[in-house]
Amino acid sequence: MVVYKSIPNVLSITRIIITIPVILLLEFHHNYTALVLFLIGAISDYLDGYLARKKKLVSNLGKLLDPLADKIFVISLFVAMIKIINIPYWLVLIIIFREFAVTGLRAQLAAKNFILPALIQGKVKTFSQFIALGFLIVGYQNKFFFEIGMIFLYITVITTLTSGIEYYIKYWKAINE
Repeated sequence: MVVYKSIPNVLSITRIIITIPVILLLEFHHNYTALVLFLIGAISDYLDGYLARKKKLVSNLGKLLDPLADKIFVISLFVAMIKIINIPYWLVLIIIFREFAVTGLRAQLAAKNFILPALIQGKVKTFSQFIALGFLIVGYQNKFFFEIGMIFLYITVITTLTSGIEYYIKYWKAINE
């Protein structure tokens, strides 16, 4: 039973570990193999949350590990893509800034025993990040998919900014109550 309860955490750890081979595969021009591993990582993000909530396997470790795994996975891939496929660094900086800013807000609220739950806009942001990354991985050797990936990267930056603003609004409401 203990192993079953740790499955969401194992999925989060898997997402962290998978980050390195995905980047290495991209470096060595194995973009379709990288895409397969990336998709495993993206699906693990969905599955760990699903299992934790639906099967009541939520743990304090999981509350920390899942968002950490998401940030390591997504930010590492975006940073690697600056070098590997030459995406604009300033778009990645916006994504990184938002991730750390919202994490800081949530940590401040958690210190006051207030949990700011994941918001729908944040889930839309994560989904758009995964779509952008998927197309960019394939687009590494295919201009059409690269252009679609870039469109989704701009959409990702917009959803990143709007979800960050939404978290700040919720934060200010929470500390002023």
